[in-house]
Amino acid sequence: MLRSSGFSSLAPIGSATLWLRDPATEAEVVAETRAALALGALGTPTLSLSGSNSTLLGPVLGAVPNDAEALELWDTVWFALRHPYLYELKRNRDRGLPKGLRAD
Repeated sequence: MLRSSGFSSLAPIGSATLWLRDPATEAEVVAETRAALALGALGTPTLSLSGSNSTLLGPVLGAVPNDAEALELWDTVWFALRHPYLYELKRNRDRGLPKGLRAD
């Protein structure tokens, strides 16, 4: 929404203030929120992409992947978004984390 309004994520703080004062902003936020809820957004960070009629919560990562892993992760997320029969994968959060991030 910021980019379509002429602002980028790196816009000066004052630009956001001007954007928030624009009466059209509230209508756009309400419309986007309703569209997200219609897709199944849970009120938490939810991923929905063009070409998909479903949403995902996550991915939740314990560490930043390297470039090759990030691309592989993207392919997996895109697969999950396009196949609504896949609705959940979950594991213990300690598994696969670097030693300094594990509970042990």
